[in-house]
Amino acid sequence: MLQVLLYSHGLGGSRDGGAVWGQAWADAGFLVVHLQHPGSDTDAARAAGLNRAALRSLGSGE
Repeated sequence: MLQVLLYSHGLGGSRDGGAVWGQAWADAGFLVVHLQHPGSDTDAARAAGLNRAALRSLGSGE
C-alpha cells in the first residue's frame, strides 16, 4: 500500500521550501504532495514587504 504525505508550507513559504524533505520522503517510499497556498506564500509575502505586520495581515486574511 502506498502511503501519501502532504507537505503544507508555513506562512510566507512555498512548496519549493520543502524540496529536500520531499525528496527524502520519496526516497523512503512515500508519495509526496506539496501544496501551494496562493495569497499566503512567498510571492504574497514579498509583495507585502516581508515585514511582521504584513505577514500577520496575510495570516488573518485582511
